[in-house]
Amino acid sequence: YTQSDGYEDFLDAYENHPNKSSVLGYCFYHGQDLERAVYGGGLYFAFGPVDPTEEETKGPEIGNVIREELERVGLKVDWDGTFAKRLGVPKLEWQRR
Repeated sequence: YTQSDGYEDFLDAYENHPNKSSVLGYCFYHGQDLERAVYGGGLYFAFGPVDPTEEETKGPEIGNVIREELERVGLKVDWDGTFAKRLGVPKLEWQRR
């Protein structure tokens, strides 16, 4: 439900991953982010490298991969290019299908 919960889920999945060397990092949104998005507040993504000691160096690289993919599908991304700020998609109309 929170960013800490999401990171713990990533660590669990990583520990069970059959090819850890293929994992660059993580990206997720959590329950509070989803609630904000449903009510028109945009969707924010947590991201980072596998090794937390590399957040400042590799974190922005992971963020750029995610930003590029979001923009590739036509979404506008709000991000300052640093690990300190999460990526945001401010104009997102959440639709229940």
